[in-house]
Amino acid sequence: MARPPSDTAIAAHLQHEDNLSTLHSLEASSTSPPPQSSSFPPPPASASPASPASTNPLLQRKKLTKAKPSGAKGKKKGAAAAKTPAVAATIEQVKQSELDLISTGQATGEDGTEVLDLADLLLEQMGPDDGAEGQEEIQKSTNGDGEAKDESTFSAVKDKIKESLSPTPPEEKKVSRQQARKLKKASHFDAMRASAQAEVEAANDNSIKEEAADIEKGCVKLGVKLKEIDPDGHCLYSAIADQANALGLTLTQRKETYSSTRYYAAHYMRGHPDDFLPFLPSEDESGDGIMTPAEYEKYCATVESTAEWGGMPEINALSKYFKSPIWVLQAGTDLVKVGDEWEGTGRGPMLISYHRKMYGLGEHYNSLRK
Repeated sequence: MARPPSDTAIAAHLQHEDNLSTLHSLEASSTSPPPQSSSFPPPPASASPASPASTNPLLQRKKLTKAKPSGAKGKKKGAAAAKTPAVAATIEQVKQSELDLISTGQATGEDGTEVLDLADLLLEQMGPDDGAEGQEEIQKSTNGDGEAKDESTFSAVKDKIKESLSPTPPEEKKVSRQQARKLKKASHFDAMRASAQAEVEAANDNSIKEEAADIEKGCVKLGVKLKEIDPDGHCLYSAIADQANALGLTLTQRKETYSSTRYYAAHYMRGHPDDFLPFLPSEDESGDGIMTPAEYEKYCATVESTAEWGGMPEINALSKYFKSPIWVLQAGTDLVKVGDEWEGTGRGPMLISYHRKMYGLGEHYNSLRK
């Protein structure tokens, strides 16, 4: 029987996820207004599981530094140039953190390589001389007391620095990549819902309305309201993460996400195979119907690393991990209560709803808030 993951293993995994998230945030901040401070904040002390890591092929040279706002007066003229060393120092800290995980065997080669490659790419795109040019030009335009030699000369130098550091003209305000991704995601889900709704209505099928009415009655009885979760394949894990955050059931210092709850479910299942194998059929019809160890490991890897939908086995695993009951509201039946052994402990229950037809997209879970 596989042993459950140790606290050290979980902390190492979360540290790796946060290293990756920190590097992504540097790229995302390149198109946002620069902070008032001239230094970039240090990386978090502990890690937060984040969305599945994605590569960043769109990084462009000089997008990690920003021109000083044109209306700012009385601030140090070297502020823009001072950002680059601070950003580079943050990247080096993240890189060293990942190297420490790899050297102690707490991060796999593939995971570690992903962070190290991204860190090297960011440093390469920044270039050895980024930011220095702006400082040098400002120094050339001032005398020893820091006063401008000539107003027109300084103005020309300032315009040159702004032009070289700004990715777009000052008068143009573009939506950041992160904002664009959120808008695209929201638009995608809205389109999916609208399409599914149209199909149901075209078929003159009233079952979606009947299910919604039953769910609403159940919500009134429980004194809760439905909080919609994106139907992106991670809905069960996002709903449980929302409940853990709302009820203060997190076992770490960080906010739970679908990524972290997938990790917890998969690792609990790996450590307790006898609790789950009897309920997971094998794909091999020639055998006894029970998953082989290889099939079970593949199943756990799917839970952890893909957008595959979750169900009762994963709900059971998460109930045991968080030591909290999980109640599932669904149409046409009583509450499904998982984790009765945790009732009366003061933890939970977590409340989620299960929908078969509400979105016309198949099975779906939402979170229920008081």
